Amino acid sequence: MVKPKIFRCIAFHYKEDRLPNLQKIIEASYSDDYELHTVITTNAINESDLERVVNEVRINGNAHSKIEITSFPNLPNPWLLTWTHKQLMLIAFRSRRFSHYIYTEDDIRLSEDNILNWIALKTTLDLTDKNGCFPSFARVEYCKKSNGWKYTDQLRPISARETPHIEARFHSQRVKLYQLPNPYQAMYIYDDELMGEYVSAPTFQIDNCKSLKNIDNKSWGGGGVAEDSALGLTYIKPKYPFLTRNLLPVDSYTCIPLPGFLIHHLTNNYAENHTSQGFATIGIDNLIFFD
Repeated sequence: MVKPKIFRCIAFHYKEDRLPNLQKIIEASYSDDYELHTVITTNAINESDLERVVNEVRINGNAHSKIEITSFPNLPNPWLLTWTHKQLMLIAFRSRRFSHYIYTEDDIRLSEDNILNWIALKTTLDLTDKNGCFPSFARVEYCKKSNGWKYTDQLRPISARETPHIEARFHSQRVKLYQLPNPYQAMYIYDDELMGEYVSAPTFQIDNCKSLKNIDNKSWGGGGVAEDSALGLTYIKPKYPFLTRNLLPVDSYTCIPLPGFLIHHLTNNYAENHTSQGFATIGIDNLIFFD
């Protein structure tokens, strides 16, 4: 079997106290089962800051991983950093050297298990389902107060019966893939086919970013610009009855999400902020209810 060749970009807003999280992100994705070329885009300006980034990501290197750092020090607004990866993605796609493409923000722990499960399930769906849907992840955080994991972005449980979903077999297991009320995951992962669709989509171009006018919003950092950069194909031409194309895989019997499709939002900031308007309040086993 040919190993997947993956091109990945990580948008790293430079702060020294974020370097340990960057290390966790890099180390979690090491694998002998694929080749991974990572480009860290950053707004670090000082040579000493860049050297700190270099030293951090060199720790525990892996023979199948290559890491580069690209600095964008003169952006008119720091939130534009989340869009700088688009041209790098386009160059990588046109090179025809890669089979998969990943973008993440700098606090998303996407692990080897996450990556391999996405690739395997997407391949399964290509053989069994033709409605254009693809697997999604859900961000989770650890709450020390309740000693448990919470969904970062889901504000309410969903009905197993009424929520649109598709069915599939995955690793000898029956699974259902559900549409989420909030499909945001601060990242995307695509195979060559999906990436080809994305680079041709209007949402790939920053000129079509509807949130640009809000970038200086005082109460919401970036005003949605960072979120828009990670939406990818989420809302591009979903087929009825779906409103989105990326769906969360869950066990058909228990309706508990498969562990390989949960990603850790490393800051845990919503779970630790107990007045966060409903974010990070739903327990990991309580997202889908039977009615």
